[in-house]
Amino acid sequence: MVRSKILVDNPENLIMMCPGCHNEVDKGGARLYPEELLRSWKLAHEAAVEMLGKIQGNRRARLLICTGNIRGRACDIDQTAAVRAAVQAGYLPLGAPFKIALPDNHAQDGTQFWWEGQANALRQEVHTAMRMDKHEERTLAVFAVAEMPSLILLGYFLGDEQKLELFQYDRTSGSCDFADVDGPAAEFEVRCPSVVSTDGVALIISATAAVTEDRIMSSVPDKNLAIAEIRAVNPGRTVVQSPATVRAFQKAVIECVDRIEAVAGSRVGLHTNIVISTLSNGQLLFGRLQLCIGSR
Repeated sequence: MVRSKILVDNPENLIMMCPGCHNEVDKGGARLYPEELLRSWKLAHEAAVEMLGKIQGNRRARLLICTGNIRGRACDIDQTAAVRAAVQAGYLPLGAPFKIALPDNHAQDGTQFWWEGQANALRQEVHTAMRMDKHEERTLAVFAVAEMPSLILLGYFLGDEQKLELFQYDRTSGSCDFADVDGPAAEFEVRCPSVVSTDGVALIISATAAVTEDRIMSSVPDKNLAIAEIRAVNPGRTVVQSPATVRAFQKAVIECVDRIEAVAGSRVGLHTNIVISTLSNGQLLFGRLQLCIGSR
């Protein structure tokens, strides 16, 4: 295709490059650098600049990336993917991300000693990060992948004293973007007991699948626990598709805890029992669970 000379200086037909890249493209010619490729670069760069230009001054964020093993397999979150997700959400990342790598203890996965190692590492790392970066006008953008109880504990240690934004991570694609950023919230139902014994309450979270009460009771045969439940109306592995779902879950948790406290008081023991698939879709919810009730 031969372009008209009139289009040579048309902004729509220009792409800015450094001298070295400019020479490289000229040498490679249309065989190595066809028009379609150059145009895709131009459009991607323009979209990124436009996105950054829309970020308001008060939308600043420090990234926190927490990774651990899942069933003995190491997981990681690409920093570039995290930065991209934060920018697409309208945040300007500031400084190097805080990184928490949970230890791969030699104890058997899931044993008491193993969990204690996870808890101690999280407590120390989160305390250090929070001490180093206290800023009232800055959001902490949280990206995390680990065993579910570790994520709940992460939320507990973070608390709700500063602005927090949770991001979804998909281990299959490596993306930190929600599948449907502007999508509707998944619906949750809340069921709470009318009477609570001194042994406390078992809070069942049914998000990716349903949990039966007998499964809970068999795990604590020596306790007389009342049952409370937060259940997705349509449970499944893809229940978390949008940020609106995280907010809906937060609202359900607050409602549930308020109703439990109305019956039993604020000092009742709360035992969380969670079912979740091995996929990442849903991890956000349980970080948000403890962010809701951890500081109450």
